[in-house]
Amino acid sequence: MNEHMQNKTWPNDAVKPPVFADVEFINFKWAKVKDIPVDRKKNARVGDIDPRQVAKWNSTLIQNKYKHFAFFPPIYDKTVKRLISGHHKYQSHVLTKQEYIFIAEVKSKSESVSDYYASYCNKPQDEFINTPRKYEDIVNDVRKQLEHDGYTKSNPPTENYIANVLKTLAVTPIEANKSQVIRDIAKQFGVIENLKTYSETEAKEYIEETYGLTECKKGPKQNVTYKKYNNDKEIWDDDIVWFLNLSQQRKKHNKPDLKTKRFISFENINDVKNSRENRIESISKIEKYILDAAEIIKSKDYVRPEMIPLPQKDSDYESNS
Repeated sequence: MNEHMQNKTWPNDAVKPPVFADVEFINFKWAKVKDIPVDRKKNARVGDIDPRQVAKWNSTLIQNKYKHFAFFPPIYDKTVKRLISGHHKYQSHVLTKQEYIFIAEVKSKSESVSDYYASYCNKPQDEFINTPRKYEDIVNDVRKQLEHDGYTKSNPPTENYIANVLKTLAVTPIEANKSQVIRDIAKQFGVIENLKTYSETEAKEYIEETYGLTECKKGPKQNVTYKKYNNDKEIWDDDIVWFLNLSQQRKKHNKPDLKTKRFISFENINDVKNSRENRIESISKIEKYILDAAEIIKSKDYVRPEMIPLPQKDSDYESNS
């Protein structure tokens, strides 16, 4: 390795940076540390570099254990003319007063693609010192891309568009809950309101203190339930199940006028007033939905659906072999 450093060469199996659409790998290069343009304000991470991770890289350099060719090196993008990945490695070279650093040069199609690529390079890697992007980094990366694409609070992106940005960034469920990222971004762009709402426990306590009622889903005298909604779907499956169970309860006790209260609250929606009205109106839609289904079931031409069990992989399959 020292021979490569002295001769400014590299082995044929040196690890290239990740492949990404519209990013071209140019070459490897031994560059003088002082000559590499770095703008930490444009770092892909929300926070600055982690000094603990830099210290780990420092130790590998001091102990001559820094494996230049065992992982993809810091990346310099010729399009934006600065280092876009490998800031921890770069800073360790600065602090240990290294004259040269082994880097990869790439050329991206645009600044937007460069930002995508910088985030992509921060995905969890199989390196012995790994500093993957965090949740807040992913949210920030998505926001930057939307701004690149011209979205503002007065011209907000759709949730599908946000989801496509996440897809391009190749965000995995291990890294972040995609639905939560979409909601957080939607709040920043004013697509949905950032509402303060009740936890389930708080809601039930409030209902008991204010109305003197406790949750009671079954019984001959009352049916009291609580539901929190986080989007504006016309009909929720949960509400259909609730309504069917309520109807069975009323039938069981021969009490069509059984007192029923469903307390509702909202989060991550666009218009609270409109959502409240929609939820209240949904009762009549659920009634029609069920009556329409009952009409089909009562038809003389009605054919009951079939349920066909598949063999179990273990028991049934083995018994037939």
